[in-house]
Amino acid sequence: MARQRKQRLEATRQIFERLEKGPAYPRQLAEELGIGESTIKYNLGKTLPKLGLIKQLGDGRYVSKYYCEEEGTVKAAYELLRRKLFRSPKPEEVAHMIREKPEEARDLLFKYVQDYSEPTKEQIGLVSRQLSNVG
Repeated sequence: MARQRKQRLEATRQIFERLEKGPAYPRQLAEELGIGESTIKYNLGKTLPKLGLIKQLGDGRYVSKYYCEEEGTVKAAYELLRRKLFRSPKPEEVAHMIREKPEEARDLLFKYVQDYSEPTKEQIGLVSRQLSNVG
């Protein structure tokens, strides 16, 4: 009995910690965490709401009540551009995606993206040369 309780508490903790990182659907949580869907649904429907720790978004995803939507938007734009450009994006590039002024985008990048640094002209040129050599 004590062992089952400990396992349930551990599952609740894992689910909450994952939701602090950003929104997720129940099935997504089950796959990422390796926890059964029934345990996920019980925690999302009963345990975590009773504790006042999560909220459900309009699209059906769940997220920690402490999650900052602005943070998620900035991180998502950064990651998308980083993969697309093969380098760290410039604030001007992120600004366009998040509909902010470049100065604001720069501040948000430094605030929300751990270890962010603006790309140097050499980094930008190196990636451009490498891509032009491929084609």
